Amino acid sequence: MNQQNELLTILDVFQISLAHGEYMNFIKNPGRFPGLLYLLTSIVGFLAMGYVPNKLIVSGNAAATGSNIVSSETLFRFGTASELIGQAGFIFVALAL
Repeated sequence: MNQQNELLTILDVFQISLAHGEYMNFIKNPGRFPGLLYLLTSIVGFLAMGYVPNKLIVSGNAAATGSNIVSSETLFRFGTASELIGQAGFIFVALAL
């Protein structure tokens, strides 16, 4: 019985009282979707701005950078596509808020 009371108190933390006496469960929270979208968009943005340029760009050597892009054309295209997806995702995050 004591464990059941502890569980109820933990669940009460995740409920928000609304003005008209109803409770909003944390699963139905309207901020969850924009938060999840922001997280996913940030992961795509990290890949586009962090991982791909580090693999392709050679600082101070344009010929080596061009060679890397030609040899890893799929990675270059993935970086470009993830940039576009990330920017569109941030627009949707703003619209979801």
